[in-house]
Amino acid sequence: MYFDNFAEFVDMGGHGVFVWSCYAIVLVTLVGNILQPIQAARKFQIALKRTLIHQADLAGPNVAEKNQNDKGINSSVTQSD
Repeated sequence: MYFDNFAEFVDMGGHGVFVWSCYAIVLVTLVGNILQPIQAARKFQIALKRTLIHQADLAGPNVAEKNQNDKGINSSVTQSD
């Protein structure tokens, strides 16, 4: 189909409303399919960070010291063997 000017192209012989609304629906769907996984990944990362921080708070500060002491004891035992 050939159009003499841009207005006829947009009107598309009276079918422009249907054609351009379909293009708009497809565009919105494609953008949604791109943005939704990005947003879900961000929410997951935030929830994971909160969970890890909460678990670290529950474990307390002595856990890190205990782990370091355990490593020191294990290395001294293996060195004396």
